[in-house]
Amino acid sequence: MVYHPICHRTLDEQWIDDEDKKRSLEYFLKSIFRKNNFRPGQLPIINKALQVKSVIGLLPTGGGKSITYQLSALLQPGICMVIDP
Repeated sequence: MVYHPICHRTLDEQWIDDEDKKRSLEYFLKSIFRKNNFRPGQLPIINKALQVKSVIGLLPTGGGKSITYQLSALLQPGICMVIDP
């Protein structure tokens, strides 16, 4: 299953979010992880993962990398193993 893009990059390297899709993902973020909003850089990682594209998430320590992979895995069919320290 491949999802439609959640955000896209403009020519000047800025990310533009699809607000309806972002709200849908925020519902899961709030109900499962008890976080109110995404941190900067999380949506582009989730976007690539849900489109079944290879992605490496480079965020600072405490930036929320684990949630990006866990949320993406929960929304995909099948089994996924996320190793989180």
